[in-house]
Amino acid sequence: MKLIAFIVFPLFGWALQVDDNSSSVASESEPPTSDNNLTIVGDGVASDEESNASEENASSTEDAATEKENEGDTLKESIGGDSGGLGIQRLVEVKDSAITVSASYSTRYYYSSNPEKVKVPTKKDITLWENGLSVNIGLGQLALMDRLVTPSLMAMHMRIWTDPGKDYGNYFRLFDVDSQSATLSFNVELFEGWSMNLGYGKSRAIDFRNDKVSVYTDTPTLAFSKMIPFGDADMLMINLGTAYNFNKATAEVNIPALDLLIPSDGSDSWGTNLNVNYMMPWEGIEKLSLSPSFGLSHSYYTNETAKPIASKGRQDWTLNYGLNATYQLTETIGIQAFGMYSKKTFNSYALDSLGLRATEYKNFDAGLSISASYNF
Repeated sequence: MKLIAFIVFPLFGWALQVDDNSSSVASESEPPTSDNNLTIVGDGVASDEESNASEENASSTEDAATEKENEGDTLKESIGGDSGGLGIQRLVEVKDSAITVSASYSTRYYYSSNPEKVKVPTKKDITLWENGLSVNIGLGQLALMDRLVTPSLMAMHMRIWTDPGKDYGNYFRLFDVDSQSATLSFNVELFEGWSMNLGYGKSRAIDFRNDKVSVYTDTPTLAFSKMIPFGDADMLMINLGTAYNFNKATAEVNIPALDLLIPSDGSDSWGTNLNVNYMMPWEGIEKLSLSPSFGLSHSYYTNETAKPIASKGRQDWTLNYGLNATYQLTETIGIQAFGMYSKKTFNSYALDSLGLRATEYKNFDAGLSISASYNF
């Protein structure tokens, strides 16, 4: 489109210029009218008043032309381009076409008081090890209806080892899982510091030892977030999001850890979450910051056809309280100590009809993580 515009607009302007020149030549070749003859007095010299009138008319014509040109420049600035042709009709404008690529890696080693996530744990107080690699591709920026839109594409791979120290032998081998996901998102700047994120993601869980996929999930998402500064360096971050999970489970693969998230019938679910984080620097240590957090999530399951009892009507609530301390070694490498208390409850349908009373739980996680990022 830009190439066509570069070709068409100069030709269009040239045609107008030729037309103007033709008009001016034609006007010069026309004989003077009787009105013009009235300006000739005596020896053919115009009077002072008539000369002044002619100069004022010429001046006003130039002023009008200059004003029109300025209006055109103003219009160009207001719409971000040429006001001629199709420019004034553009609803989407490319602000930045540059593609950016960044990658990050994180490893976490932590303690869990209730790894089975059950009401009365028989096996507890073990460690887990997580490793994750993600790549984020920024797809430039667009101006849409006076709003700045930033599209991006993210891909992630994570592996979780449960009880790597084998405190319980091979019991937790079935809990080991790979998680892969890819998400296309569009972040839209709104007003008063709020932003909206629209996304669509695909993910899958894999029994990596047997190279078999346990579940596929498609997830459209909508989230609103805001960052509120306090003082010179403190920051409050609020995120409210919702998503619908289309799950497709594979019966031949059993990963107990996934049963905590997806019912055995593979029911789809509607999830909503609220997360609040407060970030503050540690006084006296420039690179150290603390971040207490609060999270509340709700899930509603929608499967009507499962037998013997459908999951539709099941509701879960999960409450999280956390505290993180982050020390930024360099611009790209950071170390984090974290702790998280979580509690999960169900509604009466899940407890009584689905028999999930034993899977209500309380859990505490605490550990260390190292993260590194790189911008290409």
